Amino acid sequence: MSLQSTHHPRIDLPGCKSASARALILASCASGRSSLSGLSNSEDTRHLAAALATLGAGIHPDLESGFDSSSAVSGEIEIEGMSGPPIGGELMVDAGEAATNLRLLVALASISPGGFGVCGSPGLMGRPHSPLLDFLVDMGQSIEVGEHIKVGPWALPGGDWLCPAGASSQFHSGLALAAVCRSAGEEVRLHLPPDLPSPGYFELTIDTILDFCGERSAAVVGDYVLLRPGPPQPCKWECPADASAASFFLVRAILEQRPVSFARPWSPSHPEACFATWLLEQGLLCEESAGQFDVGERSIDAANVTSSSATSLEFNVDACPDVAPALAVLAAHLPSGVVISGVGRLRFKESDRFSGISRLATRLGAEVGEPTSGSLLIKPTATGSRQQAFVTDGDHRLAMAAAVAGLEVDDRACVAKSFPGFWQELLK
Repeated sequence: MSLQSTHHPRIDLPGCKSASARALILASCASGRSSLSGLSNSEDTRHLAAALATLGAGIHPDLESGFDSSSAVSGEIEIEGMSGPPIGGELMVDAGEAATNLRLLVALASISPGGFGVCGSPGLMGRPHSPLLDFLVDMGQSIEVGEHIKVGPWALPGGDWLCPAGASSQFHSGLALAAVCRSAGEEVRLHLPPDLPSPGYFELTIDTILDFCGERSAAVVGDYVLLRPGPPQPCKWECPADASAASFFLVRAILEQRPVSFARPWSPSHPEACFATWLLEQGLLCEESAGQFDVGERSIDAANVTSSSATSLEFNVDACPDVAPALAVLAAHLPSGVVISGVGRLRFKESDRFSGISRLATRLGAEVGEPTSGSLLIKPTATGSRQQAFVTDGDHRLAMAAAVAGLEVDDRACVAKSFPGFWQELLK
């Protein structure tokens, strides 16, 4: 039987990590001082800010003062831009464990007259970056790949950029940011592949470019995006909350049958915001007011899972892969189960997240099957084992999902990658 409580937690979400990364790049290349507030306080954001400071951006106050790991979000950060791309040279910057950081920085290096190097954790360096690197080589860029990626001293010209196909929209976002962060030169016609993965994240990139560069900086023209060189203008910019982080607390509200509210909103256009919309549409939640959710009309009773013959719900995570672990926990408790489609790209996240969510659902007593290629059916069948800590493989999203399901995890610290205050918020 689901737990019930009259307690009504109010969750402080971190800033959106994806939006924070794009704003940091643009503010660092701007011609003046920008004020950014509400940024993510994650390890990924800290690494990117430190890298941009190494390249010449003036970030005030320093990282220790500006990024407080004890609070949900950072304070206001002032960034004195470089009035264009970094000069570069014999510099090496650290992307940490973030693929977003590495791919955006490599694209930025490709417009730097001196080039520079980007390194990261062994796990990050082993992830697939070749579509972006191959594109740069085809454009004439010199690339050295080993324990780090060194981009040579030559800046990409404007003109037609035929975007690489690949498993991540981060390649295309990096190139779009690079196109507008040039201080001068020919316009770029960025040709996107017809099967652009996670298009919502590319749209987030364009929206942030428009915030910093104005309406003339980007426009869709036929089958390409026209991007005009900048540099970006200084901006007073506020980061929305992280819709990905909200997914774990929305699922907890359903499992425990109690309301939840959030201290600040996420953008409804964020790619991961569609999960909250889907939960409302399925009757699992209802929105009492902006940012305040209560349990919906659909019953979730994990103690009576075999009596339901209802058709399984369906959800495609291709456009919003970060909600997959939270959805797997929900599916393992929902009598009808959930068919999760679009799971192929989950193998190439911080861990093999495809295997991770399967292991997690099994631990929770669910049956896991593959009804079609690229999909998983997760449906509860019995009581799982909760005796041993769940092995997260260092994946922050798997750790948060397991914790919401009531499991101990082997690596509590890994959540700092995106949500340092997660454990504090979970106690509410």
